[in-house]
Amino acid sequence: MVAGLRGRVNRWPNAAVDRVGVRRRVSLTLGLFAGACAFDASGVGSSGATLGGAGTTTTSTDAGPSTLDTSGTPESEAESGSMSGTGAPDDAALLVLEDAPIFDFADIILGEVQTHGFVLRNDGTAAATNVAASVDAAPFAFSGGVYPGTGGTCTETLPPGTSCVLVLACTPAQWGPAAAALSVTYGDATGGSGAIAAMLRARGIGRTDNLLVNGDAEQGGSPPTGWLQSDGGGENWQTTGSVTFAGAMAIWAGEGSGVTSFRLRQSVGVDPWVALVDAGDLRFRAAAHTRAYEQDNDPHQVRLRFFDDADELLGEEVSTVYAGAAWNATEVEATAPPFTRLVQVQLRCTRNGGDYCDGYFDDVSLVAIYE
Repeated sequence: MVAGLRGRVNRWPNAAVDRVGVRRRVSLTLGLFAGACAFDASGVGSSGATLGGAGTTTTSTDAGPSTLDTSGTPESEAESGSMSGTGAPDDAALLVLEDAPIFDFADIILGEVQTHGFVLRNDGTAAATNVAASVDAAPFAFSGGVYPGTGGTCTETLPPGTSCVLVLACTPAQWGPAAAALSVTYGDATGGSGAIAAMLRARGIGRTDNLLVNGDAEQGGSPPTGWLQSDGGGENWQTTGSVTFAGAMAIWAGEGSGVTSFRLRQSVGVDPWVALVDAGDLRFRAAAHTRAYEQDNDPHQVRLRFFDDADELLGEEVSTVYAGAAWNATEVEATAPPFTRLVQVQLRCTRNGGDYCDGYFDDVSLVAIYE
C-alpha cells in the first residue's frame, strides 16, 4: 500500500487469474497439450484467456495404436525438443492484484475523497506487455482522472518479479453503498493474454446542511419568512431584534390574547432520500436555542414530526419543555418511519397569561443524517 493512502482491505484470497502460460514439449510418444482456466470473482466478472503458439498432436481415432512418425529424424534430435525451427518460449507473464478479489474503501463522507494504491505484481517469468486498466463505474476513478492515477507507477510493461501501483480515488456523490470493478488486461511474448479484476466497494455517509429556510430569523417576516403559523389560531408569530441568541434577529411567538397554544411550523420533503427512508436508514435532527422572556414564563418546546403523502402523522419526537430566562440549546433526533414524505419542525409556546407568549427561538435547524 502506498504511504498516505487509506482504505480497508478484506483479506480474502487473491482473485483467480485468467492467464495461460504456453509451454511446449515434444517426445517420441506425446504431443503438446494446452489448457486454460477461467476467472470468476463472485460477480466481479470473468474473461477467457487467449492462447498463442499451439503445438501439434497426433491422436489415434481407431482401434489401432497411435503412432508418431519419426522417419528421417535422428532420435537424439526428437528427444531434445526441437520442432523443426518452430520451438516456443517457456516464459509467460502472470499478473496479480494484491487487493483482489474485493477492496472496501469503507465509509466516506459526501464531499470527501479517499484514495488507495492497488499493487499490481508480475509473478511470471516474462514481462507483461500492453498492460491496461479500467474502472467501470462512478464514484470510483483513477486519482486525477488518468491511468495509472496520481502517484501511480504502472506503465504498459511490467517486468517479471516486479510490481507497480495503480492509484484509485472514491468520491461519493450520494448516500448509500456503491460498487464497481477494477479490471487489468495484459499480454506477453508468447502471444497470450490475461485479465484480472477486483471488486470495489464504498459507502457514502454524512449529513446535510440546514434544510430549513430562515431558521436564524435573519430574513425577517411576520410570520417569519419560510414558516407557517396555525391557520385561524389568532397568534402573531414574528421576528424580533429585542431578544436574540446570535445575529440581529430571533423568532418570537408574539401576540395572541385569545390563544393558549402557539404553533409555528416548517416542512421539508424527503424526495431525494425516499429509498433510504423506506428502508428505515435515515435519521433527522431538529435543534434550536430557546428561552423565555423571564424565568418560569411561558414554557415552550421543539417538535420533530413525520408525515406520509396523505399528511397523516406517522410519529414525532418532542424536546423537554423549557421556561428559563437564559438561552438553552435543545435538540431532538429520530429515524424517519418508512413511508415518511414530509419532515416537519414545529415550534410551540404555551401562554400562561397576558397578551403575549414570550417564547423565543434562534438558530433553528433540521438536518438529515445517514451514517
